[in-house]
Amino acid sequence: MLVRAPGSKVLLGLEGLRAIAVPAPSGRSAPPSGWGSVPRQRHTASRTPAPPGRVPPDTGPTSFTAAKVYIMITISGRATALVSAALLAATGVSVGTTAQARPRTPTCHVAQLHLSIGQATGGAGSVFHTIRFTNISQHTCVLRGYPGVSLLNRHHHQIGAPATRNPHPVSTVFVHPHHSAFATIRTNNPSVVPTCRPTSTFIRVFPPASFQSVLIPFHLKACGVFQVNPVQSTR
Repeated sequence: MLVRAPGSKVLLGLEGLRAIAVPAPSGRSAPPSGWGSVPRQRHTASRTPAPPGRVPPDTGPTSFTAAKVYIMITISGRATALVSAALLAATGVSVGTTAQARPRTPTCHVAQLHLSIGQATGGAGSVFHTIRFTNISQHTCVLRGYPGVSLLNRHHHQIGAPATRNPHPVSTVFVHPHHSAFATIRTNNPSVVPTCRPTSTFIRVFPPASFQSVLIPFHLKACGVFQVNPVQSTR
């Protein structure tokens, strides 16, 4: 796009900000020679002298440089405004401003969740229980990482060590209102590993990134390994 800068006979191109000489209208003086894209002339000793009383026009490098400086001074303020307008049209952000960051989805807290544990499923000597994290709030929240899981007796005393983390890819799960995320507890079948802990009365679960826990009434006998996977979007 070409724009005429006020007070000058120069067209300003936004692409590259080139100044292009434009012939003056009839009846008005032409711009000094050497403006625009006039090629540089070499000064040689055989230059033809000017007739007496006349001063030859200077078309050398000095005049060309002066013309460029004049153009820059005349249109610099207008060029800045045009560049700012072009950036605003292309990006929607004006010069000197910063785009607002998208709000971050908050982490799910205990008050937003209902926790439950599914019945056992088994295979290859292992027993699996699924912890369900259901969002009971009206806003989407996220869960990422491993929950903390431990077994408690009827006096709320912990039975053995908490579940260890089973190596598994970790991802951020967006839990929309009335939707759920899941984490799996794994232990061994008593017929495979006879060394077992006493059966729990409660399971204490800390949601990922939470310092508050939930006690879930549940009878679970941990034998051999006692592991938990990170939260996933599916069971």
